[in-house]
Amino acid sequence: MKSFEFSGIDIILAQSFSKNLGLYGERVGCLSFVTQSKDEKNAIKTNLEKIVRNEYSNPPKFGAIIVNTILSDEQLKKE
Repeated sequence: MKSFEFSGIDIILAQSFSKNLGLYGERVGCLSFVTQSKDEKNAIKTNLEKIVRNEYSNPPKFGAIIVNTILSDEQLKKE
């Protein structure tokens, strides 16, 4: 079976991890792009950098610190 990544279809994927990690209001997630073109990749990156800079210069990191702490510790991860 051929995955989307190798099918030639460009992908934009938005994922939120706030709900499944119980971090409501912490804006934990990611936005991923898959493109076949290096020029398109550079254009996307340039535009995202402009958008991010205009929206916030220092994104919240508290949620990411909590997740990193839990997932880096085997005992906490088991709980």
